[in-house]
Amino acid sequence: MLGVGCHSAAVLGDDDGTPPEPSDGGTDYVPTTRPGHRMPHLWLAHSHSTLDAFGEWFTLLTPDPARWEQQSSTPWPLRVELLPEEHLERCGLRPHGALLVRPDGHIGARRRDRPPSDSVLRNAVTTTTHPTAPGAGR
Repeated sequence: MLGVGCHSAAVLGDDDGTPPEPSDGGTDYVPTTRPGHRMPHLWLAHSHSTLDAFGEWFTLLTPDPARWEQQSSTPWPLRVELLPEEHLERCGLRPHGALLVRPDGHIGARRRDRPPSDSVLRNAVTTTTHPTAPGAGR
């Protein structure tokens, strides 16, 4: 189950336009932070990992929480967690980027750098919860 990726309207591609990729059906688990895949285990702080960060809410993992908390008004509960800079390269992020992780632990969207507008986060949460809603994906 860990290596399975999903491709649906409830998973956004990368912010560079790359669509989500389904899993290749292989039997070897290769940790990845591509949208549609389960977020791999990473230590966020002493005794606190990505596995501890997920629950009945969306989780935004970012090295720049202050920037993203300014736009945390979303239609669903959202927690913003500090992603240590040592994980940036592995997660495919720049210093102001973020990963939006759904309550099921799958990555719903990846923004490699700072959001271009204050509506990016709200639109991403709306799209991953209601992919057919008017304005979803914008």
